[in-house]
Amino acid sequence: DHVSGGRLQLSMGAGWYEPEYNAYGIPFPPIKQRMQQLREALKIVRMMWTEEKLSYNGTHYQIREAYCYPRPVQKPRPPIWVGGAGEKTLLRIVAELADGWNAIALSPEEYALKAKVLEKHCAALGRDPGTVERSYYAPALTGHSDSEFLGVFQRFYGPMRKEGESTESLVQRIRSTRPLVGTVTEVAEKLTQLARLGVTYPIFYFHDKDELQQMRIFAEQILPLFKN
Repeated sequence: DHVSGGRLQLSMGAGWYEPEYNAYGIPFPPIKQRMQQLREALKIVRMMWTEEKLSYNGTHYQIREAYCYPRPVQKPRPPIWVGGAGEKTLLRIVAELADGWNAIALSPEEYALKAKVLEKHCAALGRDPGTVERSYYAPALTGHSDSEFLGVFQRFYGPMRKEGESTESLVQRIRSTRPLVGTVTEVAEKLTQLARLGVTYPIFYFHDKDELQQMRIFAEQILPLFKN
């Protein structure tokens, strides 16, 4: 936070990709335990940024007179984001302990349903849901026309084609889990729907091997539509 002049934002989650845990020899407990660990970790981080010396005796984490110096530039602390979409526990944790919620590759329809669940959790805690900033992360791929989009799509997603799968079926399958894959017009419409649902912070994942072409299209053709 000091190095950036007060621009740090911390993102946390419960973890989901077991091979990453195995690669570093970290235990991969059941999801219920990972959610409990996330809640305790969030409490500890929040307190260590604001209290002088902290002792905490949780189920999964225990610390004794721990301190964190220098204090963050941002007061009372840097914003904390939590990513995920679990309705019963994850979104409850967001309502209870996070400043922002990051949803990953949900369709606008799915996002709307999850947002309503988050709002119910906020209401139960007496929190204004408008105080939870909303971001949205998804792979991004586009083209100006149908033919240009299909050409780009084949380049990046063609290798994922299953045996006997048609191009039309492949496109439909990929787009079902990647809402920001489509023509410029289609992607702009999806982003418009998400903005209407409260998303103020879109996060685009661009394929590494594309260099800057896709980023340029988004910067020049899509983002200007959302300046206001």
